[in-house]
Formats: sequence, C-alpha cells, structure tokens
Amino acid sequence: MASLACAALVAASLAVQGGQVRWIHDPQFQSERWLPQSVALGDHGAAAMAGAAVDDATFNCYSAGSATPAFSTRRDTVLRHYVAIAEEAPLGAVLAVQPKSGSTRIEAVVEAYLDHGDGTPAWTVTLPSSLYWGGGGVAVDRAGDTIVAFWTAATRTSNTTHIRAWRPDGKLISAGTTSDSSSFSSRVRLSADGTRALLSLGGAAVVWDVVNGVEEARFYQASIFDSMALSADGQRVAVATWLGGTEVFEVHERAASGAWNLLVRIDPAPERPAAVALDADGDRLAWQVFNNAGDRFQVGLHDVDADLPLWEVDHHYPGNTARCDPAGIDIDDAGETIGSVNWGDDAETLPEVHLYDGAGNLLIAVDTTGSATDIDVAADGSLAIAANKATHATTFGAGGQVTLIETRKQEFHVLGRAGLDDPLDFTIDAAVPGELCFLPASLGLVGTGDDALRVDFAQLYALFGPFVVPAGGLAFQEQIPNDPALAGLQVHLQAIRLGIVPGLRFTNKVSVRVIG
Repeated sequence: MASLACAALVAASLAVQGGQVRWIHDPQFQSERWLPQSVALGDHGAAAMAGAAVDDATFNCYSAGSATPAFSTRRDTVLRHYVAIAEEAPLGAVLAVQPKSGSTRIEAVVEAYLDHGDGTPAWTVTLPSSLYWGGGGVAVDRAGDTIVAFWTAATRTSNTTHIRAWRPDGKLISAGTTSDSSSFSSRVRLSADGTRALLSLGGAAVVWDVVNGVEEARFYQASIFDSMALSADGQRVAVATWLGGTEVFEVHERAASGAWNLLVRIDPAPERPAAVALDADGDRLAWQVFNNAGDRFQVGLHDVDADLPLWEVDHHYPGNTARCDPAGIDIDDAGETIGSVNWGDDAETLPEVHLYDGAGNLLIAVDTTGSATDIDVAADGSLAIAANKATHATTFGAGGQVTLIETRKQEFHVLGRAGLDDPLDFTIDAAVPGELCFLPASLGLVGTGDDALRVDFAQLYALFGPFVVPAGGLAFQEQIPNDPALAGLQVHLQAIRLGIVPGLRFTNKVSVRVIG
C-alpha cells in the first residue's frame, strides 16, 4: 500500500509563476444574500457560469472577459443552482432545486442553455419530486453532445435516485434509477465522450452507463467530501473508501472485459481523505487530506502508473478554531495545473484558493473574503474559476464572490463583455520595443500546446495590424459591430509577434463568444 509520507514537501520552496486574477464578481452591495456554491468554466475558455443559493438564488452566465454577467437569472423560489458547461461547445446546463408549486415537496428542474443566450432556456425537464432534500447534480460532456443529471426523490420509507441523459436539443438518451440515497451529494462526473458518468450517491460512487441507462459498477465511498473522480477517457475511477477501519484512496481501472480492477491504494494516515481529481488519462491523481482537529490540510499529486507520490504541500495552523478544511480540488487534462480550495483559518492568513503546476510550484494564491466553496480548472489549464462565501463556512452569513483566474502569466488579454455593439479592450505586453505584431481573429482552432499557433487561418475572420509595439506594451479597443448575424459567434484570437528572435512567436490564445 502506498503512503503519502515519502512525498516531497514543497511548501517551503514554492515559486510564484505569474498567475493573476482576471476579474471578481462581488455583488454584495446589490445583494448581501448572494452565495455562489457551484461554478463552471468552458466553451474554449470563453464562458463561465455560477450558481448561487440561500435567499437570493441566482445563476449567472459570464463572458470570460468581464465580471458583468451576459445574463443573470434570479428566482426567489429556487433553493440552489448547480451549473455545468461543455469544455468545447456553447452548451450550459443548470439543475435548479426548488419547492414544488402548491406542495410541501421539493423538485429539481434541468435547464439547457445554448450560446450565451438571454437567460431563456432552450428546454427544461422536471424530475420526480421528493419529500426531503436528497441530492443532485448536473454535468455536460466535452463536445456539448450530452447532458447528464441526477436527483434523489426521498420519501419516509425509501429513496430513489433518478438519472437522466439528454442530447442538446432535449431528446432523451437514457433514463434509469437506483435505490441509493445521495445524502445531499452534488457531484457527477462525465467522460469526455459522454458515454460514462460517475455519481456520488451518499455511501457509493456509482459508474453509470449513459448510453444504456444502467449501472456499470459501484465503489463504497467513505468521505463526506464527494471524494470521487473520473478520468476524462472514462477508464479510471478514484474514490475515498474504507479498508479495515481506515480511510484510504483507491484508483480502479476498467478492463476490456468491462471489469473494474484495483490499480493503486494510498493510505493518508494519520490524515483523512478529502477531495480527489484525475487528469485526462487517469495517470495523475490530485488529492486533499485533512485532520479531525480542523487545523491542518494537505494537497498533493500522485503518479498512478508508477504508484509514486510526486509532491505534497502542507497547510498547518495549530490552534485554529474555525476549521481550515479543504473544500475541493480539480486538475487539467495534462495533469499540469491543479486547483485547490479551502475554508481558510480563523486568523485569515491562509488564502482560500491555490493553483499549482505539475511540479508542485505555486502558480497563484488568492485570498477571498471568506471560505471557498467550489473550483473548476479549464481542460487546457489556462484558466480557473472559484466561488466563495463572504464569511467563514462555520460563521452565519451569506454574500460571496466569483473569481476568474489566469493560472499563468498571459501576455495577450481581451477584456470586456462581448456583446453586440460593446467595446473590447486588447492589450499585449511589452517585450522588445519596436517589434511588429499581428492579431488574427479566426472562427476555428488548430494545434495544441503553449507557444503554438492555435488559430486556424483557413477560417480567418479578421486580421488586425501590423502594430508596432511601444515600450509600455500595446493597448487598443475594437467595437463589436451591432450586427445580429454575429450573435452567438465564437472568435479565437492570438497575437503573432515578430522581431524578438528570428521567426515568429505566438502569444496565448483568447476565445470570445459574442452575446446576442
């Protein structure tokens, strides 16, 4: 059995890698009861969503260049919103938990949103009602071809969890049920191709065959943190479970026969398992552990194939009384960007959001106004979005923020709400004064990786420049035409720089979706 003890502690030598906050949405002066608890980032990094609860239940859709929502929907009757966005398509989904009209029962409504839209769902489906609040969640696959949602309908004598899958047009793919109670769980993971889901159902992590609407496998889940993860290829599952009275992490792999076999077991003793995340092929496991005293948690990365710890960061605050428990973890496809959120300490010295690279170096730490509640890292690792409560999780109060973070230094920025007739601000950092810069805008993407040409010149929409970059960097503004034909259009931009070294150099890519 592997242990965390031999992991390299890197907390004392963390090197800041230049990440920065892009924007913070903090509407407390307008609504002190707005408490975001679910966030999602997608559409090639062009869009984000946040679901809020308590007395001012709202969900917002953002253009990733601005904290001003593309639309915001406030509903007094909704108790909570769970949100999801496709990584590479303009499809968002919301699971809204609300009282059933004219009844004391509770129901969940699934809503689908295409493009940014105006806040009007493309379609809605109401799931069976429940006498009590069980649990539920929603997920969207990478290409925006599949939406999966689950909801537990509870009575005084039984619990039935309903699992549904739909196409973007609302056509039902499959429907099924289990008899498990989800015990307020809200986590559902979906493979990149949308064919396999992993559901957190209280004491079980259930692998679900989305195409046929049947259970494929289940693993006993021992943690209160929805401690389960599914690799993007759908072939590996990580879960926190019990082994002889000890809580451990396990990673299981699906064989060609369909059987799931144990690959790795990790014992974090004396600490307890919290959240986990797997990269695209399940080779890297990101984890959080905590202690019962509530004054210590750790974050780390494990090489699953080699069964070796890669690194570990320790956060220890002796005497802390407010509980600095972990609150969630996420990882990008390549296993090179890890996002961790926590509740913070009573002295308010611990940042609630940390982003690390694959070697355990700190990319950026963000100190929020209260306890963090959720985090989502983009598939390519370039962006992350986090939510937080305005007070500590154990302190009465609401209010909160949503923060969009650039995980690494980005030299090219496009800021603004990308609506028709709206201005967008373009900035390119200075390098060598006098260099030339071109800015292609394309309707398509090609290539992968840093410093590569990402925009597809075969689908070129516009070409700005050439510009001569001044000593302080280049800044200019472009107005989006007030042309309804542009509504919903996605444009990818990337600066091409000449003059630093022989040949061309490419900046980071930025994608925007035009709001109708």
